[in-house]
Order: sequence, then C-alpha cells, then structure tokens
Amino acid sequence: MDTQQSESNTELFEPGSAPAAGGALIGQFLISIILVFGGFYLMAVAPSYLDGDGHIGFWIFAAALAACSLGFWTAFRGTRQ
Repeated sequence: MDTQQSESNTELFEPGSAPAAGGALIGQFLISIILVFGGFYLMAVAPSYLDGDGHIGFWIFAAALAACSLGFWTAFRGTRQ
C-alpha cells in the first residue's frame, strides 16, 4: 500500500465550513416527516371509512393528500436565511 497517495487524499475529507443544522431546520424536518407519514397512514385507512355514499372516506383521503403535499413542500422548500 502506498502511504503517499493516502496522505494526498486527506484534503477530500476535511470538515465543511458550513454551520451545523439549527433548531429551525430540525423542527422543519420533523414537521415534514410527521405530515408525510401521517398522510400516508390516512391514505391507507381512508377506504375503511367508506359509508354508503363514500363521502367520509373521500374527505379523509383528500386531507391525507393535502398533508403529504404540504409535508413534501415543507421539506424541499428549505430555510430562509
């Protein structure tokens, strides 16, 4: 093994100069995860709430779709500095 080559590669793995994630970014991530997975769960249970006309199941599914959309939008929106 050539130690000269491994020493030149140490520059590739230096820590970045960007600051660590703050509380707002962590909170935004947690909210987006809750919205997305909560929406997935509601989409899965919506068919079991179908009544004769299917209105309740439809509104549960629509709310779940809105929650997933909001969760993905929140996750990919980024934080403003």
